[in-house]
Amino acid sequence: MHLFYVLPVTTSNTPNEQMHIWQIEHYQKYFDIDTQQALERLLSSITPQQNKSYFNSTIRHNPDLYGPFWICATFIVTVAIGGNIVTYFHSPNADFQIDFSKIALSAIVKLLCIYGYRLTIFIPVSILWIMPIACLQWVLTIIASLISASVLIVTLWPAVNFGRKHLSALSMLAVLFVHSMMVVCIMLVFFHISDKNIDFTQEITTLTTMASSAKSNV
Repeated sequence: MHLFYVLPVTTSNTPNEQMHIWQIEHYQKYFDIDTQQALERLLSSITPQQNKSYFNSTIRHNPDLYGPFWICATFIVTVAIGGNIVTYFHSPNADFQIDFSKIALSAIVKLLCIYGYRLTIFIPVSILWIMPIACLQWVLTIIASLISASVLIVTLWPAVNFGRKHLSALSMLAVLFVHSMMVVCIMLVFFHISDKNIDFTQEITTLTTMASSAKSNV
């Protein structure tokens, strides 16, 4: 008698058939690694090799989510346990109780939720970035970065303000710097075109023609 029922793995007869994102089979490939591969990836993450490209040789053709998920979960647990141990050793004479809230504080889900909603401003901005005007793209980048950064400061400051003002301020500056660099990189990589490669007269003519054709279709 088997204690567990193993679901059969459905395979497609046509290897080029694409799975939809709402099908479980679509995500099976991200968990298709064995113990040996997982151990090799763990070892590669702490022993960089100059003569071997880790991304090209390992990740490019077979990325997985199994390792990152369990590593993050394990890291959250170790942070919580370590934080409780430090609190215990720094207050030996006080009544000590395990603070399970440290797990919630260290969980990345809250941070992802906060940061994810702060990216809302970049949805309309990413549409406006399509316009091939470099100065406008930079203005939109600066405005959106300032708005999202100000909201991040207001939201995250109570969480990082744990008594050491200088350390808290440095933490916020690091977050804002990384956030700003991410926004600039996204704009430059996906949307930015050098001014010298743009014929503004041709672009304006093209936009005018598109607007006229849209009007005529209406």
